[in-house]
Amino acid sequence: MISKSLRIGPPRWAVEYIMKKGRRIYGRLLSLKIVPRKGALTLNGGPVPTSFGIGRHHRFCVVVSKKTFPHAVDRNKTRRRTYAAIEYALKLHHTPKTCYDIAVVCSAAARDVAFSALRSEVVDHIKKLSL
Repeated sequence: MISKSLRIGPPRWAVEYIMKKGRRIYGRLLSLKIVPRKGALTLNGGPVPTSFGIGRHHRFCVVVSKKTFPHAVDRNKTRRRTYAAIEYALKLHHTPKTCYDIAVVCSAAARDVAFSALRSEVVDHIKKLSL
């Protein structure tokens, strides 16, 4: 599991902002919604709270919908596997030039695929963002 500082946490408006305003990058198993981190999140037009400070790393959240995965067991397993793949990718690519807030949206194919395939797709997406 990645550390809490690299996750987009409890304020629901942060995830909603990314899903609404983010640029989409498509993949076979996952798609990413990304927003540049500097000045990306504001609360009612005001400044970004210090707990959401601009950092030197990407921040992530994993979105697994009830429509795609009707059973909680499948949603939780897919979410854990995706976070593990993100953790592996971050170990390979340390400091990006531009930091993003990233919502990783899992497709139905991510449930049944081998972990190595899921991990390689996440690594490819992170590599593209780090260039």
